[in-house]
Amino acid sequence: MSMRVDDRIGRMLFLLAVLAATGGGCAIVAPGGAEVAKVPEPAGTFRGHRYLWTQGAGNWEQVEQEAVRMGGHLVAIDSAEENQYLVQSFGDGPYWIGLVQTSRSPEPGGGWHWAGEAPLTFTNWHPGQPDNFTGHDDFGFLLEHSKGGWDDVPVEGWPPTSSYRGVVELPR
Repeated sequence: MSMRVDDRIGRMLFLLAVLAATGGGCAIVAPGGAEVAKVPEPAGTFRGHRYLWTQGAGNWEQVEQEAVRMGGHLVAIDSAEENQYLVQSFGDGPYWIGLVQTSRSPEPGGGWHWAGEAPLTFTNWHPGQPDNFTGHDDFGFLLEHSKGGWDDVPVEGWPPTSSYRGVVELPR
């Protein structure tokens, strides 16, 4: 009996390796049909950091919670080179990044930091941003067709009914 279980595990691991090698994400499903775990899409790397998409889309808080469950945070961008790497690897938006503004900070530019409390040492705001347009624009977003420019938007994104994925940065 244990040989059969070992064979099944071996076949599962082989299939997971094939899926990862071909760029597919997958889910591991128990015999009863319940999902046991998700295997994310392959991660990219830049200067020793690993990056991958969140599996789900949602508002900033939902996507950051998923990033934490995956063992990281939404990406903290520390340089123009890293920003360019993200654009080349994940596209020119729209997607969530780990930028968040501390509640009750001076508007529009005060109190910005990265998820996980990392300090903000580099910025790439799109021209005219941040602007706190809605009065609640406390979350960072990589704008579509902006060549890597950032925007401040409300927790739901812009427009407010939007749902986006995020880029997760995993520790070394």
